[in-house]
Amino acid sequence: MTSRQTKLFLILALVSFAWVSNAHAKRKAPKTVTPIDHSGVTYVVKHWGNESGLKQNGGYLEAQDPRTGEKLWGLTVYIIDYVAGLEGDIQDVFITSMRVDKARNLLIVENAKKQIYWVDPVKRTATHVIRSSRGRSK
Repeated sequence: MTSRQTKLFLILALVSFAWVSNAHAKRKAPKTVTPIDHSGVTYVVKHWGNESGLKQNGGYLEAQDPRTGEKLWGLTVYIIDYVAGLEGDIQDVFITSMRVDKARNLLIVENAKKQIYWVDPVKRTATHVIRSSRGRSK
């Protein structure tokens, strides 16, 4: 190979590497879900469970003291079944919205898969809501 051919090869290799690296870039970070104050407690969606010693990213809710921000309790709203051999970040399922149903005294949580959960803050439990074909909760 001549010096010119070697330079051309190296340039093409670098361009190819940059293109492949960009194509496999990690997905964007999830959007922040606005915390909710309800019955004297602030409820906060925690996207990064792995950083808190949890087994997954996404699906985690934390109750906090509204004055101090101190954690009162936490709840894994749903379990993510990770498939071995696939990158974890593409399997993470993040909470996308949270609101209060005052009539039922529940938090309604929705994730990126459009799954809806009722969170009972008194019992500290989560229930998956089955949706009918008309989009109404059963």
